Amino acid sequence: MKKTIIIYKQMIECRQSKSSIFPDKFTFPFLIKACAGLLLLDLGKQVHGHVFKCGLDLNYVIENSLIDMYTKCASMSNAHNIFERMAERDAVSWNTIISRYARLGQMKRARLIFDSMTDKTIISIFGYTRIDCYINALDVFLQM
Repeated sequence: MKKTIIIYKQMIECRQSKSSIFPDKFTFPFLIKACAGLLLLDLGKQVHGHVFKCGLDLNYVIENSLIDMYTKCASMSNAHNIFERMAERDAVSWNTIISRYARLGQMKRARLIFDSMTDKTIISIFGYTRIDCYINALDVFLQM
């Protein structure tokens, strides 16, 4: 993960010297994942800014990566804002935000988000089972 950060910084330096090397929709998710894994919130925010400047802020793979990064860095307001603005949410989007709220003990918030899902699936109860809330997971399963 540290190598990913080093390569990113080298790309930025090359960009400043008018080189054509710059992260894109394929490399940003890996970079964001590295920030999440190393809990580098400030660098993650900087990368998020670069994503926005590149016009990739509406790419759902990048948005999912950003949600994951912000939740791992305990910046739930940023994660929730991205989640709310997403035009296209998939199982990863839903599960990331629900499971993190549940892990933080914010079960009502997690449940509200879960209840707003239009397409509940087995994967959707994963967040509850990851934090040993099997009764809640069973309740959700029975509602499906």
